Amino acid sequence: MAMKQNNKETCTLADIEKYRINAIIWGLVMIATIVLLLISFFVQEMAFFFVMFILVVVIFIFSSSQSKFKKAFKHYFIAQQFESALGVPVDVELNGYSVEYIKDSHLIPTSNTFSSDDLISFDYAGIKVRRGDVHTEQVTSTGKSTTRVTLFKGQYMTFTFPKTITSFMVIKDNAFFDDKPDGFFSSAPKTTKVEFESIEFNKMFDTFAADEHEAFYLVTPQFMQLLMDFRVRQGCKVYYGFMRNEFHIAIDTRENMFEPSLLQKVDESSGTIDNNHIHEIVNMINHFRLVEDEE
Repeated sequence: MAMKQNNKETCTLADIEKYRINAIIWGLVMIATIVLLLISFFVQEMAFFFVMFILVVVIFIFSSSQSKFKKAFKHYFIAQQFESALGVPVDVELNGYSVEYIKDSHLIPTSNTFSSDDLISFDYAGIKVRRGDVHTEQVTSTGKSTTRVTLFKGQYMTFTFPKTITSFMVIKDNAFFDDKPDGFFSSAPKTTKVEFESIEFNKMFDTFAADEHEAFYLVTPQFMQLLMDFRVRQGCKVYYGFMRNEFHIAIDTRENMFEPSLLQKVDESSGTIDNNHIHEIVNMINHFRLVEDEE
């Protein structure tokens, strides 16, 4: 089966396996070079610097070969499985969301380190969907040591919403000391805390909205139940947000979903995606379609 890659290049499973083997070979060369570097340190100074130069070259080649393998793997398996499940064309961008887009959403905690990859985009049943993996960290260096604290790591999804959204709202797990979206010192739009009639929903989530009237208009009893059920199934912290005529979901799973392993042989079962992830996306889309049909 061929792989779509920017609609220009094609690749087979055999090609991906060759990329994997090539990356492993260069990884072994890198390890051997490091051992040689340690030996040369005790033997001769000139030899040490020469081996150091060789190591830099080998690391560059290993990194490039590993990247080539991952790109080929992700284009092949992500597009294949989403298209098979949804029956629509799927676009895969390996670079992910921009840091500006995520920060401007004021949904998840962000700090001085950001990365995102595997941005999948498609149109399904009239709803435009995007999902990607996002990782934010607080990195602190004292000169002698560096501390890294993960603030969010997981999947970030956006859906165009059939209703017109004119303001800003965030729904997130209940917390004692955080009464504002994105933290106390956030530049997010001014909001007030909203309490709904559902006691169960209010216990599970804190809701902050710029327009209380619109909050009650958007978050119907049916939608509340959908959000609560989704949160229970995930078993981890979940953030919901309405902004820019979009509905956002961020799931703090603490893992990147589509990272292949160099140590596993590539075959048709290698990139199996949790079907529940695709099902959750379709379930959310179907809810939006019902909302649109009711209007």
